[in-house]
Amino acid sequence: MKSNLLPKYLETSKGQRAKDIIKACVHCGFCTATCPSYQVLGNELDSPRGRIYLIKDFLEGEVTSKKTQLHLDRCLTCRSCETTCPSGVKYGELIDIGRTLVEKSEKRNTLDVLFRKVINYIFLNRSVLNLLLFSARFFRVFLPNNLKKLIPASKKIVYPVKKVEIQNQVIFFKGCVQDPIYPNINAAAEFILNSIGIKVILSTDSRCCGALSHHMNLHSKSEEIIKENVNYLYNALESNKVKNIISTITGCGLMIKDYHEQFEQTSPMHEKAKKISQSSMDIFEFILNNEKLIFNFLKKINFQPNLKSIVYHPPCTMQHGLKINNQVEKFLLKIGYKLNNFDEKHLCCGSAGTYSIFQRKIANTLRSRKIKNLTNEKPDIICTSNIGCILHLEKGSDTKVVHWIEMLANDILKYVGREQ
Repeated sequence: MKSNLLPKYLETSKGQRAKDIIKACVHCGFCTATCPSYQVLGNELDSPRGRIYLIKDFLEGEVTSKKTQLHLDRCLTCRSCETTCPSGVKYGELIDIGRTLVEKSEKRNTLDVLFRKVINYIFLNRSVLNLLLFSARFFRVFLPNNLKKLIPASKKIVYPVKKVEIQNQVIFFKGCVQDPIYPNINAAAEFILNSIGIKVILSTDSRCCGALSHHMNLHSKSEEIIKENVNYLYNALESNKVKNIISTITGCGLMIKDYHEQFEQTSPMHEKAKKISQSSMDIFEFILNNEKLIFNFLKKINFQPNLKSIVYHPPCTMQHGLKINNQVEKFLLKIGYKLNNFDEKHLCCGSAGTYSIFQRKIANTLRSRKIKNLTNEKPDIICTSNIGCILHLEKGSDTKVVHWIEMLANDILKYVGREQ
């Protein structure tokens, strides 16, 4: 796609990058077939191809409007289009550039800005989030069932710590939201890592990856968090001589993987961020790389799954962002779980970070569509790999939704003490 960007944009690295990405698009329209917002709304401007045209027009000097901003806001940044695109268009990077520039041109109304800042403040402040969760859970028992679903219940499990021979060491990035809401997920991961001889030497309690602020276009806050994290994690890697930073949240994992893209290549922060990006792994990637350790452990305890059937929902950040496709499913099958198949695996559930807060109608439509597909064969449990998906799906499903690592850990608990 040809473009004629204004000099003020061409003179910047972001403008040059946008031009290169736009040039790669051959406007074939394959992306429309897998774009969730286009599937729901049917508007070309709510498809990746349409948004590329909008961003191109803006960079060429066309007058923008609130409608331009709205079409960009409606993008879930699921990157399904990147998986589909035959030309390898880096749409996720382009939409970030477009949103940032349009945000400076089209100022949001005061209430919108205030709401975004309040949501961001709550999520980034553990004491405030804990207080709100405690209050909500206290009154949860008095609410009707349809409202109870809006408040995540939490029953903390204490996983045993065993003395085992240390095989490896990792830094564990816990994120800011998951632990206060569902602490068992990270605890389950640490339990399994400990069981196979992996020592967690540093745990980043309540540290945000920057994705939440980034999703809400609060770029100055996001940049501040990312810079702080780059310095913190780089020093942690260097001082502890550790190779991997792992996370049980695919949204955080993808954000950290993309840290190096947030800095100019000439910036001294770029090399630090690049090392962190290369060191970052999802918990599944790490376990897959240590497959022999996990299989030896499961064989030693004569492990057998406790569930009749499960269905695995691959988050967009997993399949389209981290490019991990069908591997979690193969692993779960290999260790004995029975998996149900379902249609439209590529399609987003509608969570998409804070999307389900700001674009509720589209998000809820996508959730209903996803749950219908997931529960078609009546599984015992829906499992996934991202806290956002869990929180969003469980609000609309009668089937329990859990992280796959928690499901596995809870099944392993029944065999603890059976080691030969």
